[in-house]
Amino acid sequence: MKTFAVVLLAVLFQSAAAAEEISDGQLRYERYLVEGTEASVMLHTACAAKSHAEGKRPEIECTGCIDCSVGTLAISRTPEAAQALVNLLSIFVSDVGLAESRHCMILIRGKPLLPLLRKLNPAQARKHCAALLDKVSVGSYPDISKVTPEQVCTSEDTIRFWRDKSISDIEAGKQCEPWNID
Repeated sequence: MKTFAVVLLAVLFQSAAAAEEISDGQLRYERYLVEGTEASVMLHTACAAKSHAEGKRPEIECTGCIDCSVGTLAISRTPEAAQALVNLLSIFVSDVGLAESRHCMILIRGKPLLPLLRKLNPAQARKHCAALLDKVSVGSYPDISKVTPEQVCTSEDTIRFWRDKSISDIEAGKQCEPWNID
């Protein structure tokens, strides 16, 4: 985890420096990457939910890439990445450390996310989550076709809680040090 945080910080600094120099091709690539990353988070979350439902401990293929995916959304400077990062509030996270990591990435993006957070509608966010599950469950490996939105989508109250907490923390200027999230 510490290695990931160090790499993430290095990429964050490089991305911030290069944000003004993104070409159209790079922007298209980043948009493609964001779409795949959001789907990856859902696929891994659904895989873990399936394992839990079967009374098994989630395998590394279910949980190993979620932190990396959240980090990818945090460093991308496209509007789609910002929206996808906010949309992650609708995906259930059973790991407290991962929830903190997601919140940390939102704090790192900071004030530019405030308009998206303020207009985040919990009911619409749940619908987005269910649609994303439908999208990734077709032909997925491992088979997650029997995973339901109730297993992977956060309740409206929880979405509202994290939305309000994120807005409050950003407005208060709270900072996050990702290398301390073990």
